Amino acid sequence: MNRRRAFTLVLLILPFVLVAAWPAAAQRPSACTASYVDLLTQAGVECAQTTVGTACYASVAPDVADVGTSDLATLSRDALLSTPVRVDAQSIADIVELDSWGVLVTRLYASLPTGSPHDVLVLGLGAVEIANGVKSEEAFAPIELPVALVAIGSGELRRSTLASPDESDVIGTVVEGQGVLADAISADGRWVRVSVDDAPGWVQSDILESNDLDVLPSLAPGQLAPMQAFFFRTRSETAACATVDSLLYVQAPREVSVDLVINSVPMRLQSTLVLRTIDLGRVGRRMEIVNLYGLTYINPDTDAEIILPPGFTLTIDYDVELTDEVVDAGGIDLVRPRAYGQPVTVTYDQLDDIALVPVPDSLLSYVVPPPIIITPSGVGGPIIELIFEDPVAAAGVAQLCAQGILPVAICQVFGFPTP
Repeated sequence: MNRRRAFTLVLLILPFVLVAAWPAAAQRPSACTASYVDLLTQAGVECAQTTVGTACYASVAPDVADVGTSDLATLSRDALLSTPVRVDAQSIADIVELDSWGVLVTRLYASLPTGSPHDVLVLGLGAVEIANGVKSEEAFAPIELPVALVAIGSGELRRSTLASPDESDVIGTVVEGQGVLADAISADGRWVRVSVDDAPGWVQSDILESNDLDVLPSLAPGQLAPMQAFFFRTRSETAACATVDSLLYVQAPREVSVDLVINSVPMRLQSTLVLRTIDLGRVGRRMEIVNLYGLTYINPDTDAEIILPPGFTLTIDYDVELTDEVVDAGGIDLVRPRAYGQPVTVTYDQLDDIALVPVPDSLLSYVVPPPIIITPSGVGGPIIELIFEDPVAAAGVAQLCAQGILPVAICQVFGFPTP
């Protein structure tokens, strides 16, 4: 029996109340910021246990602008959790709209196997709209529970990516007698996607006992799980609180890499990113990516691959504005990057914008201290060095520098030697 389930999101709507008058928000940033902090604090409690395939959305009600600022603490702290509403992945765009102001927490498996202890956190802060970029008729239908199998031979464990397992890197081995958890089989039947000691990958099907292989759903190269590709846009000028930047956090596991497609850009993440979009007027729209932790590969496994180290930022420009009409018309086929920037070191202003949104630790899979920027005078001037409180944040950079893969100029920023 083929055990599959439709991907659904359980959306927990927290009706919070904003007390400052929105037209005056820009003139009273302290009240606006206080409301945001209070909202984040409550979301840190109510949304902390969000699980894979569910979403928790806490928003400030925009229709109570006449409430006085003195009522802020009472109204927001007394907000109650409403009855959960079930929606499919596509419907999330109908609920999380640009003129609302709140916190969206959702977790995805993306390219990870069902039942993996790891997941991807997508955290929207402020005025953020997110839309599923995977067409339902083309999406991979995950199995409800993984199947326990035993290896009857030994073989390679290959990285789980959007490419064919035949083209993926070897990341380990599976030995005879070893137990694995399987959740998918390749379209040609030659490979099975498994978790081995919590590490995801593909193994050849002929080294596994075949009793339960027929219940595994087929996964073709390039096929995406629901929400593995998504579109997003941020706006401050139309948000209830324009004085606080709207940001999207995407946090992949530290232990394994994950493949996503964000605004039509393939990415391989073992990192924590902060993203936002910027309106460029008639020339289109820009996506800004700030990498706070680990390595991100833009357009991985292609001639156009760009490696974005932690403490670096990158911009991508688009000709087409991401509008509701574009998404409804099949945005993944219409929204294409026009120009890619080059990785540059993050700025003080960018770190300040991120610091203005104090994300509760309970919402994150792991805490990411911001990089420390060392300059000749301590403030301003060219960046000499980036220092990370957590040495693991830049461990991948050290390896790439030692292999001569990253430019010398980037390695010098980290103080890592090159060949």
